[in-house]
Amino acid sequence: MKRAIKKQLALLNHGGERGIRTPDTELPYTRFPGVLLQPLGHLTAAATKLFYSAPSLERCSLYRNLTCMQAFFKKFLPEQWQQGCFLVKSCIYKVRPEGDAAKVTLLQTFKVVKTNKPLFIILGIFSMNVFGNIANNLYLYFFTYNMGNGSLVAAVGTITICCSIACLVTPFLTARFRKRDIFIVLCVLEIAARIGFYMSGYDSVTEVIIWLSVVNIIFMMTNPLVSAMIADTVEYSYYHTGKRCAAITFAGQTFTGKLSVAIAGGFSGVLLTILGYMPNEAQSIETMDGIFFCIALLPALGTVVRIILLKMYTFNEEQHAELVEKINRGEFNITAKI
Repeated sequence: MKRAIKKQLALLNHGGERGIRTPDTELPYTRFPGVLLQPLGHLTAAATKLFYSAPSLERCSLYRNLTCMQAFFKKFLPEQWQQGCFLVKSCIYKVRPEGDAAKVTLLQTFKVVKTNKPLFIILGIFSMNVFGNIANNLYLYFFTYNMGNGSLVAAVGTITICCSIACLVTPFLTARFRKRDIFIVLCVLEIAARIGFYMSGYDSVTEVIIWLSVVNIIFMMTNPLVSAMIADTVEYSYYHTGKRCAAITFAGQTFTGKLSVAIAGGFSGVLLTILGYMPNEAQSIETMDGIFFCIALLPALGTVVRIILLKMYTFNEEQHAELVEKINRGEFNITAKI
């Protein structure tokens, strides 16, 4: 009797033995570097303590509901009951980092990003959105003074939302071609479209709307490529550092996007001053031509820089698949200690 009570107390405090539970056996180790094993069922221990610390009435209600569910599944859905039990056990016995192994300091963050060279290139490509953001900021001035109808900005916004459907085409292209090659082709098409837009001028509202639609469709197709290529760099950093810092990787994309918007907002005002813009007055021909140049051709400059950076990006799908296989085998090439 005393031995049974001690066993229940041990289960309450520790949750069970050590190891990783699998369908067939228990593995007393983990292949992830720097990850220490928690006692098996440590989450069960926390849940058990919470259960017994609840008021008696709530505890009885919870126990009664759980008992009814258990009886129902065991009788009418026995196979699903077994699968559900294993799923719950897998969640309960999930291995978590222990102590300092679960923490990533600011210095470690910089080391992770510094080691991930492909991520640097992709973030550089993504930062070229600053040219497109400048053009977006000047739309109001372009339609107000060049086109004589500021309400057309709302139409351009609607067109942009409709053009976002083009993102759905990108997964079909990446299934057959490399993401880097698709990106380069789209950049070339965008440059050609912007040159055509500039050559056609802004005398016709219909032509302006058509060219802006074409440019937006091409640009929207590049957005999923950036996110997909950033996702590939997670394994690159994991292979060379031993830490899977996916949150840090995608935080770089968020930070770069916000930084480009901020820079574009400040530079747009400077650019209007350089062009000789005078508020609430009729603009000169030079000013209107300058605004049109910024709308049509200035983003092409950022696209040219994108192509140059893409030529430097050599981390392709084959290399990514090879790294994933090595990581699954527990092979790492730690080049940066963090």
